[in-house]
Amino acid sequence: MPSYMENLFLRHPISCLRPLRIQLEKLIKEAGAETVNVSGILPIGCFLGYRTEGDSIGKCRCHKGLNMYSKLHNEHLWQAIRELRLKYPDVHIIYADY
Repeated sequence: MPSYMENLFLRHPISCLRPLRIQLEKLIKEAGAETVNVSGILPIGCFLGYRTEGDSIGKCRCHKGLNMYSKLHNEHLWQAIRELRLKYPDVHIIYADY
């Protein structure tokens, strides 16, 4: 099974979030975590190596498709966090959005 980051760069947002959600839930249950910080991902289409590939946006030449992927990924991550917050109301799950 590919790692979270491998899935991320293969652009499979839904499949890569499931293992992350399982890891978060395991942390909450087994480690007794009271506070968990989770961050979304930056708009990867603006990373230097991707800026000139394919479709671009304005002067910065960021890759539209990769930025849309980042947005979609963060939306799925946010949904998983909301579900975990409902399941574990005593745990503070903090989401850092970019």
